[in-house]
Amino acid sequence: MITQDELKVLLDYEEDKGIFRWKVSNNNRVKVGDIAGSLESKGYIVIGIKGRKYRAHRLAWLYVNGKILLEQIDHINHDKADNRISNLREVNVQDNIRNGAMGKNNTSGYKGVSWKKDISKWRVQIHIDGNKKLIGYFNCLMKAARAYDEVAKEAGYHDNHINFPVNGLGGQENTWKKRQSTSGYKGISWDRGIKKWRVQIKVGSKTKFLGSFNCLMKAVGVYEAEFIRISK
Repeated sequence: MITQDELKVLLDYEEDKGIFRWKVSNNNRVKVGDIAGSLESKGYIVIGIKGRKYRAHRLAWLYVNGKILLEQIDHINHDKADNRISNLREVNVQDNIRNGAMGKNNTSGYKGVSWKKDISKWRVQIHIDGNKKLIGYFNCLMKAARAYDEVAKEAGYHDNHINFPVNGLGGQENTWKKRQSTSGYKGISWDRGIKKWRVQIKVGSKTKFLGSFNCLMKAVGVYEAEFIRISK
């Protein structure tokens, strides 16, 4: 296992960018100043040192804090390649599971919320202490998403890993006000050309256009209604 002193002899770490640069040249392919590491299939940056591969986020923690953590390290913004020290925090296994990114198969666009076809309602579930807990069933998608958040906050979930952060209307980050390009809601995007919210939904392999709206909440309602209709 590499030590902090050994690491600092070999590499420089730029905390604000989350990248490592080589301080030594070990072969013809690596020059001093080159960015170290490569992207692996799971999305992490890995760096080879003396025949052993290390994930860059663990090396970043070692470089700054002087130790390789036995517990897990959470990428706060879910980007496994973003190894800025400000984006890393020490967590246990359960914390890392509950703060994970939204599943690829999620159909609602909200964490913990899925459509229960047999009763035509939104089902809300959450993982607490390794167990899946049923929060309840809801007719309204927005109420379901907020019910999840209420329990998630009580369970100590990080603010970046709930549906409605304190400073935002929805999604994992409140960026729509700043850039007017993403709504934070599934199927809804900002159309700069007409300055309206564009609503689309995937039906099989095709994308269906549902309309353009001045009001974001109206757009959300249209998407939700169509989702329920095609799910029956």
